[in-house]
Amino acid sequence: LARDGSRCVVTGLFDEDSLDASNTSPSTYTECVRIIPFSLASWSTEFEGYAKDIIWTNLIRHFPTIQAMKFNRENINETINAITMSSELHRSFGRLDFSFEETSQPHKYRIQNYRPRLRLHLPRTVAFNRYDQRYDLPRPELLKVHAIIARIFHASGAAEQIDKALRDLGEHCILAKD
Repeated sequence: LARDGSRCVVTGLFDEDSLDASNTSPSTYTECVRIIPFSLASWSTEFEGYAKDIIWTNLIRHFPTIQAMKFNRENINETINAITMSSELHRSFGRLDFSFEETSQPHKYRIQNYRPRLRLHLPRTVAFNRYDQRYDLPRPELLKVHAIIARIFHASGAAEQIDKALRDLGEHCILAKD
């Protein structure tokens, strides 16, 4: 929040919990969004740990800049992998509904919206600003990884298959009595 000026970097709206009662600025609820998901840094079973190792191996194989910058599950919570974003946009970003595409200007990105029917009201571009110099801005290399994976998912039709699997899981999920 300090680095991003207590606001969603996409919409520019202030974090509701950061404003005092007398402030009438438009606001939203924000969350810390990881570019490379936090879920890749934790697991509860040996099988799940093995699956996450395979994902990391493939990330490093296909995106060698991740290894070059020494990014791994141990530093997944650093500010280079974090963005302050509204709760609504967090979910869409995690589902690869939109991504940040590099431009020729440092820390300025064109937003690629893969789900325009969601009406996310995304701007065309966004510039990341560092309001607190103690914290590094998100690394362009990590944003590029997210953008490439989003592009592949949507070009290959994998996104629709995942959406269907999630819908099916929701329809057929049975909860334990406790």
